Amino acid sequence: MKKQLTQLLFTSALSLPLFAHTMSDRVEKLEEEMKSVYAENTMGTGGAQFGEASPAFQGSRWFLTADVLYWHAKAGGTEYAIAFNSASFPQKGNFKDCDFDWDLGLRFGIGRFLGDRNWDLNLTYTYFYTSDTESTHEPMESAVPPLGQIQGVSHAKFNGVIDHNALDLTLGKNYFMSRKVSVHPFIGVKAAWLDQKYKFQGNDDINALQSAFLVAGNVHNKVVSKCDFKGLGPKFGTNMDWFLGDGFRLFADLSGALFYSYCDVNFRQKVFVTPAGGQQIQAHVRLSGDKHQFTPQVAFQGGLSWGTDLHMRNKNQYIELGMGYEVQYFWRANQTLDISDSMPPLTTTGPIRIEYGRSSEDIMFYGITFSGAVENQKNLEPFRI
Repeated sequence: MKKQLTQLLFTSALSLPLFAHTMSDRVEKLEEEMKSVYAENTMGTGGAQFGEASPAFQGSRWFLTADVLYWHAKAGGTEYAIAFNSASFPQKGNFKDCDFDWDLGLRFGIGRFLGDRNWDLNLTYTYFYTSDTESTHEPMESAVPPLGQIQGVSHAKFNGVIDHNALDLTLGKNYFMSRKVSVHPFIGVKAAWLDQKYKFQGNDDINALQSAFLVAGNVHNKVVSKCDFKGLGPKFGTNMDWFLGDGFRLFADLSGALFYSYCDVNFRQKVFVTPAGGQQIQAHVRLSGDKHQFTPQVAFQGGLSWGTDLHMRNKNQYIELGMGYEVQYFWRANQTLDISDSMPPLTTTGPIRIEYGRSSEDIMFYGITFSGAVENQKNLEPFRI
């Protein structure tokens, strides 16, 4: 018994250094693993770092994006007429304004993963063009007794055009916040162009004896207003993805920009007055009112996308389709000039002093954005566009 106890103690003494050596290796290995998930900030504190959410490297660092836009535009300051129910008081009426069509646009870009693919650089171009033509006409009723008699016709026609171009350069990084949620914060620079042109034509046949105007005959008014907006400024935001499984994921993108902008504003007006039985009288006005200003802009896009791997022609392909709702809002991007007052009133005859003022209105684009991608994984990586 004594001999067996002595052998056991001897064996334990020999195995203790080996066990200590094994534990030391395990601790060192654990420390190395912890360093790969630990991040320390400038204040000396830290914690677990997020995992990068970029797709696995397949041989190329470049990627392409493409969107089809089906948008509708809204522009403030495009009211061109008021339709009243009667020429005498009390009156009721409603404004007639520009209602742009739903039109198609395009957005495409090119990007590149940087370094160990945690960072990406993107250059995106957006193009959208829309226009609208509206018109209205109403009979001119007598404003004095006997009321209700038709004394002429008032006709108005309005045409609006917006040509929008944008260029975005951003630098971002992907992170997994949890097993199914990733975020992609980014910062960069944005340039935008908004070329606007509005045309108005009004035609009034007037009976001076039965109207507020002391002119009998025809008055034709033509107005052309232009505002070419050019802006450049910083852009920042984030993209978020929620992976649902089976290739589906929800996405939500939010961004903002602050432009230092220049508005090239021009205003032209021609008035033709043809008195009954007399010669035509013309009046011409040409004004410019350029302006520098800071213009904020915000954009949001959210929707659903689906992607899957395919094997075609002995190559691995990745296909992805998506659809979402998008809105872009520009503050004070429509700078126009218009008549603010006249002395004496326009209903009088003789010399008239006309005062012009500036209108500062917003522009918004909203609608459906369709996305799609087909890539060869030997050359391009899967991505969401």
